[in-house]
Amino acid sequence: MTRGKTGLLDELRIVFEVRRVIRSVNPDIVHQFAMKLALFGTVAARTVRPMPYVINSFVGLGYLFAREDVIGRVVRRCYLGVYGTAARHRRVVSVFQNADNADTVRRGAGIARGAIRVTQGGSGVDLEKFASSPLPSGEPVVVLAARMLWDKGIAEFVEAAKLIKARGVSARLALVGALDAANPAAISRAQIEEWVRTGYVEWWGLRRDMEQVFASATVACLPSYAEGVPRSLLEAAACGRPIVTTDVSGCRDVVRHGESGLLVPARDAEALAGAITAIISDHAMAKRMGESARRIAESDFSIASVSQRTIELYRDLIGP
Repeated sequence: MTRGKTGLLDELRIVFEVRRVIRSVNPDIVHQFAMKLALFGTVAARTVRPMPYVINSFVGLGYLFAREDVIGRVVRRCYLGVYGTAARHRRVVSVFQNADNADTVRRGAGIARGAIRVTQGGSGVDLEKFASSPLPSGEPVVVLAARMLWDKGIAEFVEAAKLIKARGVSARLALVGALDAANPAAISRAQIEEWVRTGYVEWWGLRRDMEQVFASATVACLPSYAEGVPRSLLEAAACGRPIVTTDVSGCRDVVRHGESGLLVPARDAEALAGAITAIISDHAMAKRMGESARRIAESDFSIASVSQRTIELYRDLIGP
């Protein structure tokens, strides 16, 4: 598949390619991820006889559901209409990482409650790779790990960094993640570099060693506008880091406010700055929240438990 904007022929090609693969492999279950493939792959599966079971895992609702302009609402309604038509079949199950996303699609697409599943823990986290470690000493480091997109709350993070430094609070605030030019919400390299020049934030770019990134951090932050269940927060929790994030779908599924971190309103740089300052100014609270985050990761978010729930879904569909 091609990410970003494509033509009608490119989209139709996806349907025929998935149909070709299904007919060639003849699987019992087709398990599809992401919104585009959930739509086109389900249409393809409906044309195959015998039709396999179809599981569509939505890892978030993305930019399409974040847009509130007229075009965004029209495209969203069209998507839900077509997906609902394709997914209203006894062999199709739609899986979501949080209840808010599930309810949005269920109501918009007209899917029965029995054809919806909500899985706790997102994609899960490797608790051995992302091991707990003591909070670092020295100047506090606040890390925002995400693709460089406006709807990840990057601008609010930069504004919060400005407020924190204006109040004389000593801290380093770092953006960690790659550019994503194919995404409609992409932030340009020029904009990132301009923010870095102001001295308010650092940009560490794409990192493959996120366990080391979180080991060097005092606080993990993600002021996103909406998520499925963000992997970066699961990894931060597993590393024993207190979290500051927004009180929106997906993010609040990871953090227990006042216990493993703090929740703030989306698009509110003032509240974000206050929450970050509160944690980095109180080492005992940061340590307590980090320990709680690790315990929650162990009990709810391990990759082993998430995998087991997926296997149980397979067995529910095709039998033991």
